[in-house]
Amino acid sequence: GSRRLTFAPYKPAQIESILTQRLSAGDLSAAFQPQAVTMAARKIAAYSGDIRRALLICSRATELCAERADAARRAGDEATPKEKEYVVTIADVNAADRGLRESAYLGAIEHAAPLEQL
Repeated sequence: GSRRLTFAPYKPAQIESILTQRLSAGDLSAAFQPQAVTMAARKIAAYSGDIRRALLICSRATELCAERADAARRAGDEATPKEKEYVVTIADVNAADRGLRESAYLGAIEHAAPLEQL
């Protein structure tokens, strides 16, 4: 409608800055490799520039990291130091992005008519 407020897509540096600020506010900056934050920012900027999606990918990457660390602990993998197990990597970000892009819900929304997307 006429009262709709639209935002320009964020640029990679802006997304990275916002993600870094959010991680620092929650004392989670050590939980992410700096390259992983950069990768998430670049992926989102290339796709949509929507900061909500960037936060969603980081959230899902954190879940994947925890699953990976738990699986390593259950397997008794002593080869990796414990502090390295719970660090979100680029692979976690890529897997989270892939999983969110391939979800049936998002696929249905992307291929719906404009009025159905609302």
